[in-house]
Amino acid sequence: MMDKYDGNDVFFKIKRSTQLKILMNAYCDRQSVDLNSIAFLFYGHHLPAEQTFDKLEMEDRDEMMLCHTRL
Repeated sequence: MMDKYDGNDVFFKIKRSTQLKILMNAYCDRQSVDLNSIAFLFYGHHLPAEQTFDKLEMEDRDEMMLCHTRL
């Protein structure tokens, strides 16, 4: 994942059948950010937390972007 706000790359290894919310929560815990303050994007589209990489047909080494939202 690339954080659009600060340009940092964060890497996770996760099973393709795992729901994205597991990854999203892990990222927020690791980076100490509120889940409601960021948006997870793939090719400019918001990623639904209940989807999996398989269902979204994401490939190995695909990148997700993070955008910080305004509260």
